[in-house]
Amino acid sequence: MRRPSSLVRCLLSAALTIGSLGVGVAAVEAEEIDLEWLTTTTIGSSDSQALALVVQPDGKFVVAGYSVKFGTTREFMLARFDTDGTLDPTFGIGGVSVPTIDNNWRMIFDMKLDSSGRFVVAGKDSTGVDSYGAVARFRADGSLDTTFNAGGATPGYLKIDSTGSEDSLRSLALTSDGHIVAVGLTYVGNDSNALLARIAPNGTLDATFDNDGIVLQPLPNGQDVPQSIAVDADGRYVVAGVFQTGVSRDIGVSRYLPSGILDQNFGTQGRTTIAMGQDSSHADQVLFQGNGRIVVIGATDLVFPNTLVVTRLLADGSLDPSFGTAGIATAGLGSQHQFLTGGFIQSDGRILVVGSAQKPVSDYDFLVARFNGDGSLDTSFGSGGFRVHDSGGDQEYLRGVTVLSDGSIVAAGSRTDGNRFDTAVLRFRARPIPVPVWRATFDPAGGTCLDSTPRTATWTSVFVGYRYLPDATDCTKADHVFVGWNDTTTGEPAHLPLLTDPTTGTRRHFLAADASLTASWRPLPTAITDLVVFANFLCGPCSNAWLLHPPSEHATDYDYTVNTTPVSCATDIEVFGLRACELTGLPAGSPLSAAVTPRNSDHTGPISRTTFLLRP
Repeated sequence: MRRPSSLVRCLLSAALTIGSLGVGVAAVEAEEIDLEWLTTTTIGSSDSQALALVVQPDGKFVVAGYSVKFGTTREFMLARFDTDGTLDPTFGIGGVSVPTIDNNWRMIFDMKLDSSGRFVVAGKDSTGVDSYGAVARFRADGSLDTTFNAGGATPGYLKIDSTGSEDSLRSLALTSDGHIVAVGLTYVGNDSNALLARIAPNGTLDATFDNDGIVLQPLPNGQDVPQSIAVDADGRYVVAGVFQTGVSRDIGVSRYLPSGILDQNFGTQGRTTIAMGQDSSHADQVLFQGNGRIVVIGATDLVFPNTLVVTRLLADGSLDPSFGTAGIATAGLGSQHQFLTGGFIQSDGRILVVGSAQKPVSDYDFLVARFNGDGSLDTSFGSGGFRVHDSGGDQEYLRGVTVLSDGSIVAAGSRTDGNRFDTAVLRFRARPIPVPVWRATFDPAGGTCLDSTPRTATWTSVFVGYRYLPDATDCTKADHVFVGWNDTTTGEPAHLPLLTDPTTGTRRHFLAADASLTASWRPLPTAITDLVVFANFLCGPCSNAWLLHPPSEHATDYDYTVNTTPVSCATDIEVFGLRACELTGLPAGSPLSAAVTPRNSDHTGPISRTTFLLRP
């Protein structure tokens, strides 16, 4: 990798230093989310998809889902990858485990790693006429664990058949005493009911759980479609999915006691409905964020297009008012539909989510996004909180995500180029952005002209990236220029840097402070006040230094003085939107006073005066 020149290193350091000196660079540790590698694997005779992901203590990760065998049947599929994305040959056959049980169709929807390093999976078993819930356990080498349901028809495998029809298990959780709790749905008549099953560590249904190990729970006047289950610190089962009443589909969260009955101390008679005001919202995963708080992720069509939604509930099932807007956080990508199907809560409380983003035509791309612990979009992550990756496939989906000990992100899903679905595993790594990051939002109609029409800048959100303030002539009087913003509360001027848009080369004022501001225009000629900063790096005995300042909107040249003595720039350039004047022959270690005067027909007087101690 080439190292930047000393000049660029100096100015990078100087530009970053300005934030600590008050010019207004936001102290945001922005991260570019680089794709380290993407591996796609063909498993079986045609389609294969990863629908679940776990990471082992040694850093290897295992995906689970299904693969198509012989072009006719779907079978359980597990695959293990080394940290570099290659299949682990010590697992299954060549890194893949696809056991043959019978000719039924099977899919794994969820997987957990137990305390003995075994993989517990839950899913669906279908004959084509009826379907059943399915739970299996695999050893660390990928083989079926025959000690699980040892007396059953297929050791290692448990088929669950309730009194309803079309049973299916969507998610599972492990209890502290080694039991498996799985949730899914079954149909009783035309109604979808929640199905809970508890399995003993030996792989048989737990007869102490509602006498037969299975609980069916209908939703009065509606349909319950559970998607995810988690066990809280008190051993209760929290389930998230969809409550459908008529045409309305809302996010639904239920809590069950260990006995399998609804917890009447949660929500309304054990349930909480999160209605987003439209007819289609859903939850795909439930997680815990500490202090009993419940995080539920999914999507909604509250606004078009479909939008990511993350909600947080308190332990009693009510929406947490300190999260997002009254407990609900949404985020979107403009004209693209977004869908969430997996999430992970980092150790710092931030919420990492994955899914897919649909292009305006039809293609879907891999999507990773991150929310702060309070529900705001983490705009330091990727591009304004999002990382979308198009690998060239027609359909690209992520289903599970985790963060490794080194901070890298591993996500799993599938992609197709139009012929078949292949299992996909991606690894991302955060890379700090080594340039200033400016944060701002504003009302573009803000400001006050001489015609006394007040317009105030108001905050709507905070994001990372460039955002323009008004043009210098954006006023009703042509002989006025925009000269800056004042703090609405104090009336004091706010120092706003004048930056260059790297795409167009156009210079505009940028807001770089988190405040409520009022803009103003002044008649020409006028002076624009801003801060001048000395920056001296790699200067040896400090006889030279860089004098940095934001350029004036209409200036064509500048006069510089140091301690009232005119000086010339040994090097005079513009970099990162700042004017950079290299001064030489300066006395080492002395406090120096600098003044900069823009020179053109519109501006007079110094921009600013300040002192700065040059340090050896």
